Amino acid sequence: MSTLTRPKPGEDEDDLLKLQEQFLASAPGGRPTVTIKRPDKRKTDGSEKEEGRHIVKMEAIPAKKSKFKLDTELEKRKQMEAKPPLLKADDVDDIEELLDRHDRGMAAVLTTIIERDTRNEMYMAPVLGKQGFPKAIHNNRSKTETTKIRKKSLFAQQVEAHSSLQFGVEPAPQRSVSAFRGEAQAGVVGNPQQGTTPGSYIVEGIGLGIHNSQAESLKIHDENVQKLAGMSETDILEERQKLLEMLDPKLIEFLKKKRKAKEESSKTAAVADAKKVSFSVQREVKQRSEAAQEDELPVRPNKNWINMGTVEGEKLEWMKDLPPPSSVSSQTGRPARFDFQGNIMAVDADVPVNLGLHHHGEEPERAGYTLEEMFLLARSSNLQQRVIALHTLARVINQAKSGYLSEKIETPIIPAILAGGVVMLLRWALDDTAEGTVAAAVDALHALLCSPLDEEAADITWAWFLGNLSAALTPSATLEKEAQSEDTDEENKEEETDADVVRRDIIEALVKRMELLVRFRYIFQSMRPQAATVVQMLEILTRAAQHSGNMAYEILKCPGLVDTVMTDFLPTAWTPPDCSKPVSCVYGLPVPAAMHFMQVLCQAGRNMASIMVSKHQLNVRLLRYLALPSRDLHLPFAEAVDLQRESLGTWRVCVSYGLAMQTYFDLYSSILLSLGKLEDRWLLSCDSSTMEKAAHDPFTLDVRMICVLEKVLCVAGYSSTLQEGSDYGRSEETTFTSANWSHVTEILYPIKAYTIHVLNDLSTSYPVKKQKLDLPTACLNFLATYYELEGRQSGIDVIASLDSIEQFCRTCIIPLLSSHGLSVIIDSLSSHSNLLAPASAVPTETASNLPSLCVCKVPNSEDTALTDPATCQETWKLNMPVLLPHSPFGLLVALLRLMLAVCRRHKSLIPQLIEPVVHNKDILVYMAKTCAVSRSAFHTAHFTGGENLLHYYWLKCCTLVSCQNMSLAHRVALQLVARVHHGNEHLVHDLISTVVFSPNFLSEGEDTQLTSEALEGLNITENLHIISATQEEISLSKHKLLQQTYLSLAKIRGHYLQAFGGMEEALQDSRNLFMGNPQEIQSQMITGAGESLMPRDWMFLPLIHVYNKAAQARSVSGDSVSPQGVAMVTSVLQWTYALETWRPVEMDQISVTLRLTRVMCAFIAGNDLFLERPVNHYLAGLLRVFATQKHLDKLDFEERVPGITSSYDLYQEFLEHYEGVSFGDPVFGLYVLLPLQQRHSSLLRKAVWGERRRMLRTLRISLTEMLIPLENYLQPEEQDVELLQLYLSAIITKGVQSVWSPVLYLIAVHHVNRFIYILHEDGNGAIRSHMWKQILANESKVSDVIYYKQANVSMPQGMELYDPLPQGRLATLIKRRNAIQV
Repeated sequence: MSTLTRPKPGEDEDDLLKLQEQFLASAPGGRPTVTIKRPDKRKTDGSEKEEGRHIVKMEAIPAKKSKFKLDTELEKRKQMEAKPPLLKADDVDDIEELLDRHDRGMAAVLTTIIERDTRNEMYMAPVLGKQGFPKAIHNNRSKTETTKIRKKSLFAQQVEAHSSLQFGVEPAPQRSVSAFRGEAQAGVVGNPQQGTTPGSYIVEGIGLGIHNSQAESLKIHDENVQKLAGMSETDILEERQKLLEMLDPKLIEFLKKKRKAKEESSKTAAVADAKKVSFSVQREVKQRSEAAQEDELPVRPNKNWINMGTVEGEKLEWMKDLPPPSSVSSQTGRPARFDFQGNIMAVDADVPVNLGLHHHGEEPERAGYTLEEMFLLARSSNLQQRVIALHTLARVINQAKSGYLSEKIETPIIPAILAGGVVMLLRWALDDTAEGTVAAAVDALHALLCSPLDEEAADITWAWFLGNLSAALTPSATLEKEAQSEDTDEENKEEETDADVVRRDIIEALVKRMELLVRFRYIFQSMRPQAATVVQMLEILTRAAQHSGNMAYEILKCPGLVDTVMTDFLPTAWTPPDCSKPVSCVYGLPVPAAMHFMQVLCQAGRNMASIMVSKHQLNVRLLRYLALPSRDLHLPFAEAVDLQRESLGTWRVCVSYGLAMQTYFDLYSSILLSLGKLEDRWLLSCDSSTMEKAAHDPFTLDVRMICVLEKVLCVAGYSSTLQEGSDYGRSEETTFTSANWSHVTEILYPIKAYTIHVLNDLSTSYPVKKQKLDLPTACLNFLATYYELEGRQSGIDVIASLDSIEQFCRTCIIPLLSSHGLSVIIDSLSSHSNLLAPASAVPTETASNLPSLCVCKVPNSEDTALTDPATCQETWKLNMPVLLPHSPFGLLVALLRLMLAVCRRHKSLIPQLIEPVVHNKDILVYMAKTCAVSRSAFHTAHFTGGENLLHYYWLKCCTLVSCQNMSLAHRVALQLVARVHHGNEHLVHDLISTVVFSPNFLSEGEDTQLTSEALEGLNITENLHIISATQEEISLSKHKLLQQTYLSLAKIRGHYLQAFGGMEEALQDSRNLFMGNPQEIQSQMITGAGESLMPRDWMFLPLIHVYNKAAQARSVSGDSVSPQGVAMVTSVLQWTYALETWRPVEMDQISVTLRLTRVMCAFIAGNDLFLERPVNHYLAGLLRVFATQKHLDKLDFEERVPGITSSYDLYQEFLEHYEGVSFGDPVFGLYVLLPLQQRHSSLLRKAVWGERRRMLRTLRISLTEMLIPLENYLQPEEQDVELLQLYLSAIITKGVQSVWSPVLYLIAVHHVNRFIYILHEDGNGAIRSHMWKQILANESKVSDVIYYKQANVSMPQGMELYDPLPQGRLATLIKRRNAIQV
């Protein structure tokens, strides 16, 4: 390619053309190498997508748009709606009508024109000029003068410089500017149509058709004013109320808007008149107004300034002072605005503008930023705006989750921002290259995911029994998906988008879809953020590990992540930092948050804890951090205490698996030395001056150390069993033979001596000093575990051990039970009970895809809710009463554990230890209160587990000594079974085995009481008199049914335990946790923490099991239920009948519809199951229970029942089974009649009378066998015309007759009779006439319909007939006959 030359001076046009040809010829392909493409400014915003920018589309918070864009989109939408739809040729019926309907042309326009009334309008003829042509005007301005005035044509400039006379136009007579201004100031100038005299806002005179309509309207207005002047205020208000009731609300609203519009138009009248002033006058007004505005401008312009020749006031508006904020608004609610600390700004808060809270366009006078504005600023290209927006958003989320904003907002914040896409926004912000943006994004993500109050609550309950167990915070939707995925093939699984996963589970989306772990590892290794950011990132990882065991394993296997945390934030050697100032860089220093992260990973599973100990040398770090006192760790004291506290927590978790036992031997001497000083530290903790510093006091470390020693006892106690049959780990750290019982006996004595001192101190001084109960709780739990395991050891001196136990109890336990201090503790049970908490304590800032432990702050009083939480946090408290200071549940559970462990070994101590607890009046009152509450606000809360344990151990005490009210204890047991959480399978099994079906807890079932009740209430109505399909007369009394149930309690218990056999694995895991067996514990993270283990209708579970088994085997068509199935169903019906009779309050907590549908499954579970004699008897007994009016009024077949698609589908299956195998059984038939009552849907009645008319003949229910009140089938009268026709058809065709189905026959006759004799018009006249024709055509068959009077069960057919007919009915009958003859 030859080199192209550039044009040279002197070359002409021909030379340039030659150069161009050479250039084009040298280009490849003969095309230019570069193409310049200018952007098309006419394109809309949506015509070209922006690349490189991430845009968050928020559904809950719409994106901000300009007014021009909104108007354009609205106009386009109207045009699209105005386009006529395309019609098919088949849809065109009438072309002319179609054209009239869709005509947008002349005809459509002309038909919508309304002629204006112009009879009263005044017009002025145009003024003719004296000159034929305007006078020519010369432009005398210089070029410099002309260029100074921009944006105006020459003609406009000449018009302003000369009067209208020079153009040949005579101006119309005008008022002077001074006169105009005077009238405007006096308020006389008004709407030209209304005149200057104030008049009516409603009556205008338009359409009166007279020349003085305006005067006439004023006359009417004056008359109205005079009439109002003569009325009193009461009369005016009465007349006003009458008008408001008579007039249409839309008309009233229209008149109000009209008045407001006219008031605004009157204010702008002066401006409207000013626009009509001539050019000269307008120029005068303009000059004077500009002179006046110069005084109002925030900056006086200077002509010497560049480009300031023309003053543009609109562009200087932003420099003016903002109008004062006002709380007066026509809106029902205003968007919440927040300051930089996350607090809501008051509507009328007067905040200086220099604080930076006014940088927004909407509501410029209000300070603060809305959530929408924060989202916009978080995507700003300006670094400072992004950082401030993300930090502010983080503080808003913290305030919302803490509960400080619950009383000030209407819509919860957390669900709104999640729906707005905050997760995507924060994840994108983490990918920013600027460290400030990354730190701010971590801050916001930490606020969203983590809950410091949950961790605070976990610390409060750490010393309680099983306090080392944590809840897996897995969304229920994820658990359901995992359960479904087990039954679904890989090919049939639906693919989820990132947005779908975020809506289901935020943690899973961040970890598995958005690679949060990899990004965190990069930030740790490359960006090395500041200390606060590091701590927040570690807490985010901790929250991710709390999701589930699978998620914790995902974190553990992320390459390099755990290694980075262990190396950088849990070192074994470090350079001491400067403790005089805050630490800004924590790299190379031990971080308590990192140790807590290790604790959660170990809780997630035994294998992960073993990996942490063996691979990452976690035990070495525990020894390094615990070997020295807190002050000798060369760390800030608070950080040192927190580090040792978290290390002890991690050690407790590891020892629960039998790991890190070598650390116990290495620290043995230090532990004994620390235990010797327990009494001194207890006295220090009781000092009121040190109570506030308890969080950073060595007393907290003593509590955690004793909790660790309790787990060491479990390892040593199970060592003999583990040595015989254990084949777990081979390494030194995972063997269990490294500790035996002799290694722990010495630590008993200092703890025992200290416990005696503490309990005696609580007995005497607790009402005054209110000591903390954590340390006594830990000591009592230690002693309970010690005495429980000591009895299993071989080679101990039993006599000496029992003597030591008795001496210990007589020294401190027995005096404590009768002390005033313990009575004060017990008296506080109700005030600290989660089961008695108000519903208002439930947090509102929750989301299903981000579960939490539901801990937040609530105000102490109503006045506190309006205070600023930043200035008075002491007036706010945790919402769960069980977590409040001085909560008694941990101490009482530990005390009951100790007494039960002692009494199992020393039976003679039972009267002295158990009886005071069982007969305590305060405990009985508390138990009665919990039974009276149907469902508490924190029924399924994780921290309610401590209260559930108290109920369990109190019931275990009642098994040793009967309390004064055993029925109350049984009620407590029934509610506890339906309330316990996952992980408490051992409690349920033990309660069913020892309490629920124990005759000792069913005092009502004793023979003497049953006999007395039978004698007192003996009458005929108490007995059941029904003849079954086998022609056996069912004549059993309530007494006999209950007596049989009471005698069969042992068999019933066996069937329920057999039905729960599928829970064996979960039961064994739960038992291992309760017993503290270190070899068998696989995880210390409980799944399904927010759900109850057993459903509320748990008593029907064996019946549902038999029904499901029959449905899967399709045994309905021919197979029978096995004898074991019959026995199980019989036990369920017996137990249900006993509960319905003896425990009606507990059964009323379950929906009547739910209970009935469960019982109906007994008819469907097998072909002849309901014909079994015991089954049929108890079905009849339950029918009597459900047939009471109290239960019938609560029946609702529209209610959603768990386990079935709808009640209608279940009823269809029920009817199908009745048709096939019922043999006309009256008990079965009565259950069929239950949904046919008039108060239920007519669809259920049509299912019998329409779809299954053949079964009407088999419903042979006599009037004497009706247990359900007959009025429920007759009232209210039937309104469904289709059903009435079905009734009449069944009577005419003899589908129902009084001989074999008297109940159904009576129902049909009653409703048809009431319908045909209706005289008023109801819109069914034609149908009524048709029915009369059918009746008169078959008069001999339906005479009862004509002459029916009312139902009467004493009559042979159950009804009374007219003889003769009343005059009114007779006239109707004659009229109908004549009409047919004509």
